Amino acid sequence: MDLMLIRIMKELLELYNYITTEELAERIGISLSSVRHRMGRVKEAFREYGIAIEHVPRKGIKLKASESERNHMYRHMQDVAYSTPETKEYRKEYILKTLFEYSDNYTVQLFAEDLFVSKKIISRDLAEVEKFLAGYQVKLMIRRNSGILMKGNEFDVRQAMISHYNSLWWYKRYDEKPDAVDPRISRRAWTYMNEMYGDLDLVNLQRQLLLAEQELGLTWTDIAFSRLLEYLVITKRRIQKNWMIENVQSRMLLPVEDAYIQAAGRLLWQAAGKDQAAQEIQYLAARIYVAGTVWPRESENSERFRLCAVRYLGQVGEVLNRRDLGENEGLVQKLCEMLSVIQYKENYHITDWTDSNREVKKNMSVLYGICLLQTHVLEEGTGLTLSQDDLAQIAVCIKNYMQKSRKEAIFVTAADTESADYQLEKLKKRFPELHFTGAVHYQKFQSESCRDRLIISSVDLKQKNANIYKITKHVNNEDLAKLEEELKRNQGSSRNWRELLAGNLAWEVNAKDKADAISQICSVLMEKGYVSADFEEKLLQREVLTPTTIGNRTAVPHVFDEHVRKEFIAVIRLRHRILWDGKEQADLLLVMAASPGRILDASGFLLDCKELYSRDGKIFK
Repeated sequence: MDLMLIRIMKELLELYNYITTEELAERIGISLSSVRHRMGRVKEAFREYGIAIEHVPRKGIKLKASESERNHMYRHMQDVAYSTPETKEYRKEYILKTLFEYSDNYTVQLFAEDLFVSKKIISRDLAEVEKFLAGYQVKLMIRRNSGILMKGNEFDVRQAMISHYNSLWWYKRYDEKPDAVDPRISRRAWTYMNEMYGDLDLVNLQRQLLLAEQELGLTWTDIAFSRLLEYLVITKRRIQKNWMIENVQSRMLLPVEDAYIQAAGRLLWQAAGKDQAAQEIQYLAARIYVAGTVWPRESENSERFRLCAVRYLGQVGEVLNRRDLGENEGLVQKLCEMLSVIQYKENYHITDWTDSNREVKKNMSVLYGICLLQTHVLEEGTGLTLSQDDLAQIAVCIKNYMQKSRKEAIFVTAADTESADYQLEKLKKRFPELHFTGAVHYQKFQSESCRDRLIISSVDLKQKNANIYKITKHVNNEDLAKLEEELKRNQGSSRNWRELLAGNLAWEVNAKDKADAISQICSVLMEKGYVSADFEEKLLQREVLTPTTIGNRTAVPHVFDEHVRKEFIAVIRLRHRILWDGKEQADLLLVMAASPGRILDASGFLLDCKELYSRDGKIFK
């Protein structure tokens, strides 16, 4: 399979709408004749995996494939790319492995000779490698006549290695685990570590980790346990090659409790067979401290974040009409503990990803989005930068709290038992924020026992109660919609975001990638007089701190700044899905710009945005 064929197929896998061959050639950056010349082979290659290419005159081509078929084919294409010497994926993997595993300094010329390409191509590959390593605070130093060196803390290099090796894992074959392997390590994780680090005694290293867990009186989560084991494994391998963590004079490290220092020291002694430098021990101790545990643990360090946590939860609660969020001691304490861990991660540059945010965004898109839009409160109050996984964890805690403390409601009806149960299920599904204690026949209803509950009735009750909401006996979609509006109105949850849409900023953009989309959008906004020339830079800065995808192929690029020229919300549909961050795609952008005083209004837009857009091609109703 030649290089251009791979590029065409990978591009088609990313596209979901019709595209002409001319547009396809432009997106990939190759000639139209090259695309047309290979389309027969492209169709044949897809056909082998049960995927057809649909062609419609004047509209173009489109894959007819389910999401699982696309994912399966994409993994196959990745395997092909990493095993084909002509691809940049192959060269990048070769360069990184060489830099990670061998101490001899490689030159650009040596890489060019090994990979049978020009020095110019290697220089371009090194730029991509450099960009990857920069995410872990590691720099590439290219010195003339002496080779290419990685410059950075050894701890950061190890994390880059773990991330890179995990990204290459495409195998479907899972080995059987020995009985001695902890149940928290899955067959997939065991197969991966056995494949990558099979030269080391993994079972013995795991045994030492279990002893450290007992010593500290902790129980790590399944993900944390596997990640700690892999870090310990790669640490032993690096120490054996005399690559140690050196004292970093420029980094003021937060102190770690003595118990963690002692446990880390014993772990390293068991792993390496000798005492290690204090810096090596301290980094492992910090890595252990931030690892996720099954049961919460108390920390004196967390109290410093209390005021900021209360303010943040209060802001989120204001949008959700749950003003009790900032008043609940348990929820405040959980957020304080999270911020303490985030502070240590940031201080030690600890990368501890779980990708939990993708699942949370999918199932709790609006709540995650509201948490994201209030992040500035935590950033300004603590000086920390929250990752997408951090925000996902906060959203889950808030969701769990609201589920446990839902307002109680009762359904009063004159229907038969079966009909009443059916209608009650419709109410539960439409109003998950309410806890329905059941359905009761109106003849058995006693209002005095329901003073603190919401009463939803399909009959005219004689009792007078401000908490009674009347619907028809049909309990149809119209009833549910009206009830939803009435509850919002009475609970004061409606925010004044409609003014931000006064400009009717809604249009479609045909963009190649994220940068292209933002550039095109900002150009239009500048022409209309909504933003200044530095708006694009501010949007991109926000994306660098925390990417703004909120799930369901939606992103909320935003700037909350007192210098915003004209406040607005723009609804942008992308003609083709683009990769917004990591593996997440987007085809709907809700671009927001507001002053600090209107942040809650802009955030409240997410609660009601279903009224304003849909994915059937109509942006506004």
